[in-house]
Amino acid sequence: MSNFDEAESEDAAIAAMQHLAQDRQPVVLQMSKIATFQLVGALQLVLRHPGIQAMEIARNLEAMARTLENALGTDPVLRQIMQMGWNPSWDQRANPNPPPLPKKEVTS
Repeated sequence: MSNFDEAESEDAAIAAMQHLAQDRQPVVLQMSKIATFQLVGALQLVLRHPGIQAMEIARNLEAMARTLENALGTDPVLRQIMQMGWNPSWDQRANPNPPPLPKKEVTS
């Protein structure tokens, strides 16, 4: 790591982030479907944090999670589990009166 002072380090970080924001070249990832499923769950958990919900990054994280969901296919059980991850009432399984399961998606 360089020996920047705090101001130089902050300026360098801002410049690097601005460069990154302007770079439109996509990042291509390859991962197993189970890792993708786990990442969707992790993103859902991150989005539950009250400090992140009002931040602009929350929209980007949700869009990423939804894209990953769609990449996992249409298995109705997996889709239902992922939909439960978007519903805060499912966050605690100790709830003695859990909400009804989401209705199955109708596919054409």
